[in-house]
Amino acid sequence: MPILDQRNLDALTRSNFLKNVQNLKLPRNNLGNSGVYYIFGCENLKHIKKVDLSSNNIDWEGAMFIAQNNKLPYLEVLDLRVNRIGDDGFKHIIKSDKLNHIRDIRLDMNKISGPGAVQLSHLCNIPKIRKLKIRANDFGELGAQYIATSLAMRNLIHLNLSRNDIGDKGVLHLAEASFMSNLE
Repeated sequence: MPILDQRNLDALTRSNFLKNVQNLKLPRNNLGNSGVYYIFGCENLKHIKKVDLSSNNIDWEGAMFIAQNNKLPYLEVLDLRVNRIGDDGFKHIIKSDKLNHIRDIRLDMNKISGPGAVQLSHLCNIPKIRKLKIRANDFGELGAQYIATSLAMRNLIHLNLSRNDIGDKGVLHLAEASFMSNLE
């Protein structure tokens, strides 16, 4: 299967036809961090509202670049499922002051652990978050506890923590969370 190489990605991001695109889906292209630099550094994509870069071999440095970027000011949905951002990348994403329009974050299978989830409670700077999908990470009971106590979760309507081994105590923490009544 052919992948989107840097030459073609450069041509794509410089193309004028992208100036009004609002939804960019590029999953499974092995873009890596260099692909993130092209996409999130592109002036032509400033109207983007949804970005799907799932399964693209992006690590914490790519996540940090996304978090520090201000060229996609209208971004509402960020899909980074099945990458390798880990706890450090997760921390950069959720404490970013550049991603304040984000309402839907999808970070399934990104090697995020309980200590990474602590960041949700202490540093989360994404006030409009409504959907958080973090399936198949390693949050455990500790992660469930911090998610349950995070003020940033107060507007959630969808939370997917499946396959995170949160255990009975994690379920109890979540059951006592103030935002549980909002979930659909």
